[in-house]
Amino acid sequence: NKATAHPITLSVPPNERYNEGGAFTLVDGITAQEKRVSTEWLGWKEGVTITVDLGSVQDIRYIGIGALNETHSWIHLPERVDFSISMDSNSFMPIGPSEVKAGAGRNAFSIDKVGKARYVRLTVQHRGNIPEGFPGAGNPAWLFLDEIEVR
Repeated sequence: NKATAHPITLSVPPNERYNEGGAFTLVDGITAQEKRVSTEWLGWKEGVTITVDLGSVQDIRYIGIGALNETHSWIHLPERVDFSISMDSNSFMPIGPSEVKAGAGRNAFSIDKVGKARYVRLTVQHRGNIPEGFPGAGNPAWLFLDEIEVR
């Protein structure tokens, strides 16, 4: 994983209740378990933009991030994840939204056929309020993310 142990910035920090390890948790080389018992999950009640500096220009063929779908605990998948890349950290080129087939537990949002870049950016869109028919309906959903993978 080319992102492991590289500098990472977040547009907003995780909620203090689910921020053990801070931003580094997303690039520490440890993938969270299927359930929320792991401290490898970071949690937000809003969207977040994540930027990883790979340290040098890299040939990239895959970027991904894990998200938890545990609706009985008010944790819902993001609305979508948009990916972009940059050589200089100033101008980012969008490379597309990810596709995901939602299932229970850990889901991977990813994109293939990327190109060359030094910086990768993931813009994770929060789902908003929990829809009717789910526990906690009408309240803000939790967004739980784990390891970023760049290959």
